[in-house]
Amino acid sequence: MNPHITARRYDLDWLRVIAIAAVFVYHSTRFFTAEGWIVHNAVSYQWLDDISEFPKTWLMPLVFLVSGASFFFAMTRRPREGGTRSSGGLARLGGVMADKLLRLILPLTVGIFTHAAWQVYLERLTHGQFQGSFIEFYPHYFEGLYWFGGNFAWMGLHLWYLEILFLYVLVSLPLVALLRTNLGGKGLSWLTTRLAHPWAFFLLALPLWLVSVSTSPDSPFGTDLGGWSLATYLVFFLSGIVIASDARVTAAAQHLRWGYFAGGLATAALGLAASVLLGDTTFGTPLHAVMMALKAACAWLSLLAIFGFAARYLTRDSKFLRYANEAVLPIYILHQSVMLTIGYFTMSWPMADLIKYAVTALATFAACVLLYEFPVRRIGLLRILFGMKLAPRVKAPLAAAPSLQGAVKG
Repeated sequence: MNPHITARRYDLDWLRVIAIAAVFVYHSTRFFTAEGWIVHNAVSYQWLDDISEFPKTWLMPLVFLVSGASFFFAMTRRPREGGTRSSGGLARLGGVMADKLLRLILPLTVGIFTHAAWQVYLERLTHGQFQGSFIEFYPHYFEGLYWFGGNFAWMGLHLWYLEILFLYVLVSLPLVALLRTNLGGKGLSWLTTRLAHPWAFFLLALPLWLVSVSTSPDSPFGTDLGGWSLATYLVFFLSGIVIASDARVTAAAQHLRWGYFAGGLATAALGLAASVLLGDTTFGTPLHAVMMALKAACAWLSLLAIFGFAARYLTRDSKFLRYANEAVLPIYILHQSVMLTIGYFTMSWPMADLIKYAVTALATFAACVLLYEFPVRRIGLLRILFGMKLAPRVKAPLAAAPSLQGAVKG
């Protein structure tokens, strides 16, 4: 492990906020895509599906990449003074796992039995598969599994990210333990030295490509979620751990950001042209392997460009960043249920689709911010249920020392 990485990476905080904001924008367009959604507009637009292929190449990968990097930093903080490396490591492991259970599994579980059920109700209602109130529908929610012809959203719909992230944390624990050894640290240093090379994206794209061409889309691990399969998201998560372990990789991305940016656009254009000419390729064919090679290269060129620009321009802390970084998980948990509820009404309004989109997106954002700011952020139980930590208690200022009263921070 690189002992020199001690300062907080504000660029990762910014990227987390920006990535979830981009997910919000993407979900706002799904009312109008030809692919269809839980609630849908009467008119769809194929071009929305076409142009969304590029951001889907790097959007959820960016979320998992940042999650992997954050997990690395959580697991490699130095033990408190007076603690041994062994005891510090065990305490840190226990603390990280307790944190993940509270911040991922608890909100997921609550969401499955509440607003995920509401989303399934809206889908059944708008698709003509049920008539009646939500209270009447709720007993039917437990009939069969969603994705398999039933209703019970065992993955939480958009909350699948929380479920999968927790599994990836469990899977990566042995790797992090290995990297903390002298042998593992030397191997990691050797790898990150190569990743600091200008053509390092090949080393990152290769395992992604291998997993993509070897994982059948008919298998559970090959399930497409947000543009990539579950198996490939593990590659991005583990890559986040590796990239975060050595600042030289980020420094190289910063230096080469414009080249990576151009390469990402070029491979995206090439991939789009190939998909138009060839259509959907069959898994296991040479053409599919070529298309996945283009997609893997585009993903990593884009991600390295994003990391490079963030390292160059997004390195400052601010009150807004601290607020947004705390708000991002609760708003992510809330946004799709709120968006679908508002869209259930706005999609039937007799107005231009562009106005529908703007009204739905802006109203959803405003509602999510208000719900976060007032009930969620201010009520301890809701903070826990939405993946937040309890707010720190502020000690009352000493009456004998009035000069300190202004120095106490809330």
